[in-house]
Amino acid sequence: TLGKTPQQMGLYPDGLDAAPAKHGDDTLPTASKRALLAGWPLWSVALPFAMALFVQVGMMTHQFRFLTLNMGESQAALIMALSGIMAVIGRVGTGFIVDRVDRRLVACINFSLQGAALALLTLGSDPALIWAGWLLFGLGVGNQVTLSGLIVQVEFSRRDFARAIALVVAITQATYAFGPGSIGVLAQWSGSYTLPLMITAVILAAAAILIMVGRPGPR
Repeated sequence: TLGKTPQQMGLYPDGLDAAPAKHGDDTLPTASKRALLAGWPLWSVALPFAMALFVQVGMMTHQFRFLTLNMGESQAALIMALSGIMAVIGRVGTGFIVDRVDRRLVACINFSLQGAALALLTLGSDPALIWAGWLLFGLGVGNQVTLSGLIVQVEFSRRDFARAIALVVAITQATYAFGPGSIGVLAQWSGSYTLPLMITAVILAAAAILIMVGRPGPR
């Protein structure tokens, strides 16, 4: 962390010669980590994103192996490259609207799109299904790592934002670290990726519901 804040160095927002007057909850003490972890508001963001990133990191790790079981390596590499392009398109597109819509709803749609993509991949080895499934999944990849911070930004006060987002990131990272191994074990045990795909699609559906159920009430 920085040794001094901009305000302590005499640096204020553009156009201001002094610090803006404090008002509202800016004058209240910062919530402790324990208090944040004990509250549902933090978990209502951390839990669904932990579930979603568990799926995303796990499936992206296994993407090449899944693809090469159904097609040649050059075609698999092309799908992976296009999945990355779709991630950029999805993230940039969301950036144009995210300030004007319910951010939890955007996350819900994102989870649902990726869940539908994985469900599509369970339908068979037809190349058209595989292309459609992975490109649709890729569309949500970029948003999955940024939307949690955008939700925390609007649902937590400025005094609590840094600590809240740090906890959310820590929880999601600790969870998605188990994604690749878990999916690999399921695939090896069942003999194919069908069972892991079905389970991860259900996890994303649950995350989509949870992110909306956790919406805070009016302040």
